[in-house]
Amino acid sequence: MKLTLKDAERERALRVTRLSEHLCEFGNNLLADFGIKEGVTLEIDPGFVSEVVLEVGNRPLVLGYVLAMGVMVEGERLTNLRPGASGQISAFESGHEAYQIYKGIGVEKGTEIVLKKYLPCTGPTFVLIQNQHVVLTCWEGSFLHNHDFYKYHLPGEAILVKGKNGPIQVPLLPVGEAGVITQVLATGTHLEEFDRHWIKPDSELKVLQRLERDPIPLLVRIGEREHLLGCHLTNKIYVEYLQAQ
Repeated sequence: MKLTLKDAERERALRVTRLSEHLCEFGNNLLADFGIKEGVTLEIDPGFVSEVVLEVGNRPLVLGYVLAMGVMVEGERLTNLRPGASGQISAFESGHEAYQIYKGIGVEKGTEIVLKKYLPCTGPTFVLIQNQHVVLTCWEGSFLHNHDFYKYHLPGEAILVKGKNGPIQVPLLPVGEAGVITQVLATGTHLEEFDRHWIKPDSELKVLQRLERDPIPLLVRIGEREHLLGCHLTNKIYVEYLQAQ
């Protein structure tokens, strides 16, 4: 499968391999003005809707960008680090509910973490729980606009399911995989809403489908210049990673 700019990891060195033949004249002219053409190197700024993938011990963990912004690593904000950076968590700058998620997934003060990569934020995930269909969303709430069936904000990264190597967050479960919920990291009204949908310990959950995330623009850096590209362009620019990870 060819990698498009829309689906590439954030803050990775990328090289443009080709532009789609389906670009309109306006799109071709705009990219030409920006200096985006075959062979050009660029990277995506992670400060748009992204998920941060961490490694804690031998476990992968995922945090939405807003949650990740509340984590300080040796005095530096987690979202200011580049992939491959490591360090010890020194503080949190988030509210009580966010802290419950950090704590529940094993991210506490003093925890050693490695920032593995920035990824496009997971789209709405449809799961089956107790024979009912439930829509889970990105914690950032970026999929709650103008969609009645996203009325209830049920963040997937707050749900832990029993996996082969221990608890795993729902966004890391492959489509088609099922497991038993071990923990729900929420309090107050959020916990009540989870409970109302049978999202609670010992309920079986199966991931049915993940939809394409809502179209979002990307901010790309080319040398010292930055350009904002709409989704109608980012899925027509094909890229490759310059370094393996």
